[in-house]
Amino acid sequence: MKLSDKKALFFDYDGTLYFGENGYGERTLAALKKARENGHLLFYNSGRSLGHSDIEKIKDIGFEAYLLGGCHIYKDGKDVFRRDMSYGEVKTAAFVSEKYNLNTIFEGVHNCYYNKKNPFLNWDNNFIAYDSLLKILDNFEENPCSKLTIIKEKSGEKFLPMNDKALSELKRTFTVIDFPYYTECIIKGCGKDFLIEKIMEIYSLKRENTYSFGDSMNDLPMIEATGHGAVIAHSPDGLKQKAEYVTKEEENGVAEAMEYFNLI
Repeated sequence: MKLSDKKALFFDYDGTLYFGENGYGERTLAALKKARENGHLLFYNSGRSLGHSDIEKIKDIGFEAYLLGGCHIYKDGKDVFRRDMSYGEVKTAAFVSEKYNLNTIFEGVHNCYYNKKNPFLNWDNNFIAYDSLLKILDNFEENPCSKLTIIKEKSGEKFLPMNDKALSELKRTFTVIDFPYYTECIIKGCGKDFLIEKIMEIYSLKRENTYSFGDSMNDLPMIEATGHGAVIAHSPDGLKQKAEYVTKEEENGVAEAMEYFNLI
């Protein structure tokens, strides 16, 4: 089979393939293995940056390459494509975060960074705390950043909306996706769809041979960029309306969708 005739499958990770304490669905793991045996190309397409992804933990799944944070393609330990936040973008994001006391995580290529005043006390070793996020600029070239994740404040059991002024200022520089629990800021012009287009160009893939699997609104560009899109049962209605297929299952939703598309 020619490379251009292969089918490419793009997977969101959290809430699509991986379900926290519930882990992976057994049928989904078997389906991924079968898809590889059938000659399909599997791509990890997560909103997480490389510094926020445990590649060692997921390498046995057999992804062809890792699409990260909407701006980075990583394969066999090397960068295929990478667009880091500019000095000006980092400075703007850090200034706004400090000005409005936002619970911001800068997700980087090597590590993730946050203000030690904010309540992130039990993160993994690759999370580095600063007295001020503006300190990131002191080691800008050594600590490249890919995106921002801003955790929303809580009042009791309720998450509070983002500060309108902070949101407005961030939107001038970034593409902002506002979720109930957090806000995601990615480099303008980048995104999950942008990286899919890059992969289609690199591999000379036909759009009708591309499939995407997701579960949240930041997966919408990915669903719209591929020839076929499936979303997991718990996905928001706005995403379900754009999908070709909505699963009935959760942990094994990916397997169900792959069966629907006759990929396995």
